[in-house]
Amino acid sequence: MSRLKTLLSPWRWPPASPAAGPLRESAAITYQLVPASGQFRVYAMRADRQVGFCVASAFAPLEACFVYDLMVFAPTDRGAGIGAELLRQAWIHSGCETVAPVNIVPEAALWWAKRAQEGKIPVQLGLSTRYEAMLRYAAKDAVPPRDRAAQRRPGHQQVRTRGRLPRLEVKATHDHFRVVTAPSPVVRATLHNGAGEQVGTAAYGLSPLADRVYVFELRVAPEHQRGGYATALLCHLAREYGWPLTPVKALHAAHGFWQAAGQLADAGVVVTEPVWDLDAEVARWAHLRPLAERLEAQILERLYARHEPWAIAVGRGLDAPAPPSTPRVAHDNGPAPG
Repeated sequence: MSRLKTLLSPWRWPPASPAAGPLRESAAITYQLVPASGQFRVYAMRADRQVGFCVASAFAPLEACFVYDLMVFAPTDRGAGIGAELLRQAWIHSGCETVAPVNIVPEAALWWAKRAQEGKIPVQLGLSTRYEAMLRYAAKDAVPPRDRAAQRRPGHQQVRTRGRLPRLEVKATHDHFRVVTAPSPVVRATLHNGAGEQVGTAAYGLSPLADRVYVFELRVAPEHQRGGYATALLCHLAREYGWPLTPVKALHAAHGFWQAAGQLADAGVVVTEPVWDLDAEVARWAHLRPLAERLEAQILERLYARHEPWAIAVGRGLDAPAPPSTPRVAHDNGPAPG
């Protein structure tokens, strides 16, 4: 982190012009800023259709703009410089000196390396979610008292921190059979409080690219709502996998919860934009389809040839390939062939 400033850097957030609205237009693409709790988003729009987005936050104590997610949807748009312009607009809006992408996925590593090599934007590579959370925790006292007071004013939505969360036990079962995230599993879980009482249920999928957790469903029983259990699950998932969390087809009633979850960056929880089109997500790991088909065949063999119980057969992923057999060497004490 050689280019990041020390914790004594002055607090300079928000920047001078944080209002939402269009930032600029380029080649029929409009870049629009949308501030959000704890984060801000820059959208690339063509007419009224979104073609890409960037999710970031400005961390003034280190003069760093943390980038959590940056995506251009159509392959035909990815060579047009839209991603680089999204990054530049986020950097300008943040008012920070350095851009630090958090948890770069393997398929984006070359793109980020090129941005760093170009030098047009000061990019600092090598930042993980856990290290970012550590930096935020170490700098929590750098927030001026006036900002803490503003966070306590009426109308400001507070989010429980990890230290005040209830005890939560997650009992999970994995399903690998014909799921949308194959060859990775979809996990179905029941949520229990410290007394062992079930307080809710959840379903989430693990990206085969090891870059995010897709949250399909999160329900808390009415009598236990507003008790911090949903937030406790998000913290559990962030600790368990260390990946950003992506809500899938979040209902309107859950909009406030997911917006507030954007304030959990200090606890290592990164929430991306909601996903509405799962087909676009599945296309990202289309190259893994042969593995998914091989796993499906193995599960069918476990069920119908080995007669394994359903939960056991679908609960594990691909079987490790059998080690190659060592050819047997015949020992002949007779005379050598002539």
